[in-house]
Amino acid sequence: MVHFIQLIDSNLNLKKRFDIKIFKYTKTRLTREERTLLRRQGTKLQAFKERAASSTSEEYKHFMDVCTHDADPETAEERVWVKYQSMLEDEKRLREAHRSELIHSPARDEYIKSRLVP
Repeated sequence: MVHFIQLIDSNLNLKKRFDIKIFKYTKTRLTREERTLLRRQGTKLQAFKERAASSTSEEYKHFMDVCTHDADPETAEERVWVKYQSMLEDEKRLREAHRSELIHSPARDEYIKSRLVP
């Protein structure tokens, strides 16, 4: 049986190479194979997650269940997507923690005090 992908956003190009974000804070890394898979399939997976595209396939339905944490990832695409999403969340959390640490640092307080006009 052939399953078609329906595009909600007509400007969406599912064949476009997925741009993997650069991570500064998280220690988790993608393997070469994971990066390759994500570059090939990431645009489609992102479109599915954002509901900019849909499909009638069981794979699509399962992927959507994985995205809502109602199912465990089973395919390589689902596993790399879950890993990438957790890396994004970890990066955001660590960036905020680093920012907060910088804001409340003694060195910053000293610098601000030194810049105040007596």
